[in-house]
Amino acid sequence: MNNEIPRAEALNNRNEIIVGNKDPHNYIMYAIEQFMNCDSRSITLQARGHNIDKAILLSLILRDKYFLDSKIDVEIFDSSSDNRILPSINIILTRP
Repeated sequence: MNNEIPRAEALNNRNEIIVGNKDPHNYIMYAIEQFMNCDSRSITLQARGHNIDKAILLSLILRDKYFLDSKIDVEIFDSSSDNRILPSINIILTRP
C-alpha cells in the first residue's frame, strides 16, 4: 500500500486534488493541510470513473468531521478521450 501524501496535480490551481487510487486518509490529510496552510477558502476534489464514489465520500468526511461550516458544490460532466466517454465530477468545498 502506498502511504505517500498525494500532491495537487492541476496546473492552474494549487488547491485542486485529483482523487485516484491512494488510500482515502492520505487525501483527507492533504485536504486539511491545504485548508490550514493556504490562504484559499476552497479546495476542489476532482475524480473520474470509479473514483467518483471515493471523492464523494472524502467530501462528506471533510464536511462532517473536520470543517463543519463548509459548503459543498458539485459539478458533474462527461470527459471524453480516445472515443470514450468517462463520467467526471468536481466537488468544491468552501469555508466561510
